[in-house]
Amino acid sequence: MNPTPIARAEIYRQVRTVLVRHLIDVGRLTIQISMNHLHLQGTLRRLSGVTAVLTSQNIHAIFSELRLIRGVRRVNGEFDNWRQMDDVGASWVPITVEKLAAPPVTTPVGEVFEVKEADKTSPSAPPAG
Repeated sequence: MNPTPIARAEIYRQVRTVLVRHLIDVGRLTIQISMNHLHLQGTLRRLSGVTAVLTSQNIHAIFSELRLIRGVRRVNGEFDNWRQMDDVGASWVPITVEKLAAPPVTTPVGEVFEVKEADKTSPSAPPAG
């Protein structure tokens, strides 16, 4: 059964409370509630300025707390920086994205270019007619 709008708002409030208690930046997440199913999507990370590292055990604890919220039967997370390794949410691994280095730009040094007079003139306008 789909929760009423008031029940959905309460679930949403409790979800945000759990995330904030764990110092998660909720501004980087989308929270969706449908048919007693809670879906989190986005970037799962700590608030800026928090030095504590987010670990797989922290995420497991967060998901365990979210499952205790009345009206939530299933919790699913789809994050761009963490991947779930099992069906029960006990094992999470960080996804690291390596920035590709741009290839070095080679500029010709000491080369001589020949510029012809025809290259210096602007293109002529088509004849009017």
